Amino acid sequence: MKKALLLLLLALTSCAKRTTQDDMTCYSRPQMPPVLIVLDAGHGGHDPGAIGVDTKAQEKDLALQTTTLTKRHLERMGYQVHLTRSGDTFIPLKERAAIANRLEAALFVSIHYNAAKNKEAKGVEVYHYLSSEETERDPPSKQAAQLVLERVIRYTHAPSRGVKKANYAVLRHTTMPALLIEGGFVSNPEELARLKDPKYLNAIAWGISQGINEYFLEKYRPHYCSH
Repeated sequence: MKKALLLLLLALTSCAKRTTQDDMTCYSRPQMPPVLIVLDAGHGGHDPGAIGVDTKAQEKDLALQTTTLTKRHLERMGYQVHLTRSGDTFIPLKERAAIANRLEAALFVSIHYNAAKNKEAKGVEVYHYLSSEETERDPPSKQAAQLVLERVIRYTHAPSRGVKKANYAVLRHTTMPALLIEGGFVSNPEELARLKDPKYLNAIAWGISQGINEYFLEKYRPHYCSH
């Protein structure tokens, strides 16, 4: 009995120190009804979004790759996931929000990449809705945004640009907690080189999925593995 207890304590200790995909073992999925998450890959079709210093690198493609990877991770954790787009198609902003509203999703997450005139700008930032008066969904949106940012920074070691408020259409028109992620700057040559690496995109996707999972674990019951 003592030996078993010691092994359990050692396992939990090592679990808290991991920074790889094995972190999934730190979590015990709470007993809760099925959770549906809508993932929204920004832009698409005739709208390329931000275009990198390498003009072949377009935001719409990076966003879709990251969204697809995030979906895979979340489904392995037991979540139901719906994509607003699964291919190179254009979806109007209001329709993206309407999809999530019709499905009564528990969380809406829009995934994007950034650009700036200043080619030195870099890092990850996460937005939630800027409302004139606080609504019921504002605190959970901010909480989810903070957790996602923390986890993406943990797994990518990218600079953090913080959690911010914005009046983006997909955040304004959704009725559930919602956030928008800017995963890096395609206008920064150094950061773009990282974003073109599938392993790095997967690290972003893993961070997003871990932040989402953390959000729901805190929502339904405390998790047992301290990070």
